[in-house]
Amino acid sequence: MTNRYIEDPRTIILAVMAANQDLSTSDALQMARKADPKGTRTIGVLTKIDIMDRGVDAMRSLRNEEIPLRLGYVGIKNRSQEDIQSKMKVQDALKAEEKWFSEHPKYSKLPPGHAGTRSLVDKLTVVLYAHIKAFLPQICTEIQDKRSKVEQRLRELGDGVPVDPRERTQLMWTLINDYCEMFRNTIRGKHDRRLQMYMHNEDVIAGGCMIRNIFVDFLWELDQTDALEGLSDEEMSNAIRLHEGDSLPGFPSMDTFEFLMLPHLRKIQVPSLECLDRATQTIEQLTQRIAAAVFRRFPKLADQVLNLSKRILSEQQEKTRSIIQNIVDMEMGYLFTNDEGFLVKHGGMESMFEKPPPPPGKAARRDGAPPKSGAAAFEEAEAPPPEKSAFQKASEATSNAWDKTKTALVGPGQPAKPSRKKPQYAKQFIDEIRSRLNSYFKLVVRNVRDAVPKNIGWFLVRATMEKLQFELYTALQDPEQMAKNFGEPPHIMEERKQLMLQKSTLSRSYTVLQKDPVMVNQLSFSFGDLDLDDIQVPPPPPTSQPAQSAPAQAVAARTSARMPQPAARPSPTAATAAPTPMMPRPAAPKAGARSLFDDEDKPALQGPLG
Repeated sequence: MTNRYIEDPRTIILAVMAANQDLSTSDALQMARKADPKGTRTIGVLTKIDIMDRGVDAMRSLRNEEIPLRLGYVGIKNRSQEDIQSKMKVQDALKAEEKWFSEHPKYSKLPPGHAGTRSLVDKLTVVLYAHIKAFLPQICTEIQDKRSKVEQRLRELGDGVPVDPRERTQLMWTLINDYCEMFRNTIRGKHDRRLQMYMHNEDVIAGGCMIRNIFVDFLWELDQTDALEGLSDEEMSNAIRLHEGDSLPGFPSMDTFEFLMLPHLRKIQVPSLECLDRATQTIEQLTQRIAAAVFRRFPKLADQVLNLSKRILSEQQEKTRSIIQNIVDMEMGYLFTNDEGFLVKHGGMESMFEKPPPPPGKAARRDGAPPKSGAAAFEEAEAPPPEKSAFQKASEATSNAWDKTKTALVGPGQPAKPSRKKPQYAKQFIDEIRSRLNSYFKLVVRNVRDAVPKNIGWFLVRATMEKLQFELYTALQDPEQMAKNFGEPPHIMEERKQLMLQKSTLSRSYTVLQKDPVMVNQLSFSFGDLDLDDIQVPPPPPTSQPAQSAPAQAVAARTSARMPQPAARPSPTAATAAPTPMMPRPAAPKAGARSLFDDEDKPALQGPLG
């Protein structure tokens, strides 16, 4: 707990140590070194200075020679246990301490400000004043920021539940309007400041963007693949022959097209319904988040609004589901298209007989000469065929010999028994059927990718946006139900009460700080430049200076009357800088004395602190 206080840079650290122990092993100095490595806010306090062994004193420590501190050390003599039991008064103990230091043969020779509780109080007064002066602008800024946050939270909580029925109705209309407007603006992607007011530091709600992403991902994978990618030419040929029946072969029927297409068209049914469910779930989560933010003061009203919103959403979902199912059934039950690209490319048989253009370089002659034209080309066409090569002559001789052998085996005049050839469709015909199936499947996928999101957006999203506000107004305007729904929970009432107290405290604090505009407008300086080794008690301000204002005189009087008193056995403590300017300003230092703000001859931290 001590570390939590001394780590605050606004805290002045009093490192209280026993003078009859080794300072290099002091826990107080070690803790102060970690929290204040520069030593700009640490003051050493030596206690039990009166019970040290004979021949031993704390002069080197008090002179800041043993383990130097930037703000030095102060020795004090506390009351003994006997003095406490005899109920010695604090004032008497201070007088006794002052007498003991003044009569001591060594400590009486110390410069002023190194021994005694009053010296410690005076040093703390000057250091605390400088500390407040340095941090005062920052404190004023923090007070204003915190007051702004408190006021913003109070505006969110409102002024409490109104008693008048008309005021309750007005409040309910305002909340429902905020709820519906935030829902609409979130779906449409409009900027709404109420989102930041209700949501605080939560992530920005992007309901419309999430729904759009669902629509974009819908059937994307099917649109990138071919329907008959895994179907071989033989399987397609078997499917065509299967649906020819007993009719004349060579004329494929429409049943073949449906038989090959319907299994792939069924793939769009499940993703279509899943797209509807995902969009519904996104809208439902959106209503929950907005209702929890807008109606956080009234949990019962939030539950009523959520139940009504879910009912409206469920009704529109079922209506949209029926429409989407009809779209899918229509695409699977009736194959038709007026797409111009499909009709031009696959409406006739021309594409099947179109010869592919010759590849580059094939139009030239094999000998590298350019192709001939005109009469030269005609003469070349009428020229006799070239003489056969030796390989061609050998192949023809082998074929003739085989024919003669078959005639000898079968007999003259009896032809050989021909083998039965299985009918097969030409590859051009199979490729044309495959191309038509793939083109029609992509056409159906494209139509469904457009139709399903449009129906979801119109019959689910837009219909919910239009019906939500009217349905909520109609269902929640009953006065009896309104009285039940506006029951504010106790923790909201307690939070509003605490915020009101905080606002009042912060306003009063800021008003007190504004009483001394010179101090408030004072620029902060580096507190590390202070050197308070030979600190002097500041004399009272001269009479030639301008008279202080009445509030400043009152503050100064209260300060002198409430001077802190020494504790019985001080331990390592921390004095936090208060934001109230209650300390008098120190006068200019005397000639030859070092100023509080001089930057010369600063003792370096050595030993365990160095």
